[in-house]
Formats: sequence, structure tokens, C-alpha cells
Amino acid sequence: MALATWRTINKGPHGEVVDNDILTMRFLNFPFLVYENILKHLEPRELLLFSFCSLKTRTLVSRMRHTPTYTIFILDKPEKMSYGFVEKPEKEQILLSWTWKKIAMERKNLEKWTQLKLEDVHLDCRVTFHRKLNIPTLVCRCEDVSSRKRFATALHSHMCEVFHVKPEMQFKLSLDYMDELPYTNTV
Repeated sequence: MALATWRTINKGPHGEVVDNDILTMRFLNFPFLVYENILKHLEPRELLLFSFCSLKTRTLVSRMRHTPTYTIFILDKPEKMSYGFVEKPEKEQILLSWTWKKIAMERKNLEKWTQLKLEDVHLDCRVTFHRKLNIPTLVCRCEDVSSRKRFATALHSHMCEVFHVKPEMQFKLSLDYMDELPYTNTV
């Protein structure tokens, strides 16, 4: 029996922590068809988080049939990026958002963080959920600048592998705070 653990931190409308739980999910050793029947009831953002758990879960998710046509990076706020895919024209579905914070990793804070591994990128992250939209947000430490630069590309490669999307990248930018295209360090 395999285990996956993560911490959820739900924030209220004013940014205060409303709920702070450690979730543990046990993956029983079922046949593939049982897993397939369970996974087909999950939303794409749940499948994405599930695919981060292990190589076995990544393989399970990638064996499913997915119908997205292309992926999109959304940069509509400073220091917050979102990633989604499009199944129907003009209707993107945001799967994941992420932001970068400078946080010292002290002994008392270690239990709140988990390490996300995508290809050659290893990041200390914490998963929070937007209360109304239920979109997972990764709050990542930004001390390792080289990992920060490679994260978006690694996430896109992971999506192409797991959800079988085309490797083309599209960007949706907000001109409210951007007067030119972002630097590669931003993306």
C-alpha cells in the first residue's frame, strides 16, 4: 500500500487561514480497471495533482483518454502565473497557479512544505486552494533561481506527457500591469 501526503491551507476572503489540514491518502493495490474507473470521475486539476504523487500515478493518469487541444500560460497578475488547457475554443480551464515567495526554511516550517519533482526541477512548495474557484495554487520558494527558470518548461513537459497535449505553448497576458512581453525569468 502506497501513501501520499500533502497539506492543504484554505484561506478566507481576507487572506486569513481558515482551514489547515494534513491529508493522507492511501493507494490500495487494485487492478488497473478499478483505478481507471476511479480516475475517470476526477477533474483535470485533481488528475494533475494526482500525477505529481509518484511515477505509478503519473502512468495511470497518462493511460487515460484526454481531449485537450492546446495548453495556455496565463500571466494576469504580477508574480502569479497560471497554467491551463483548452478543450473547447475560447474556454480555458485553469489547472494550476503558482507564485514565488522568499521564505526561510526553519525547522518548525518544514512540515508545511513538500518537495515537488518535475524532471530535473525540485522545488519546495505548499499547496493552497482558491476558496471559490477551487484552483490549486503552489506557493514555491524562490531561492533556487535556476529551478525557477526551468519550472514552467518542466510543468509544460509534464502536461504534454500526462495529458497528451501538443507541445506548443500559448500565452495570455494582461496589459494592465505589463507594457512589454515578460522576461524569461518571469515566466
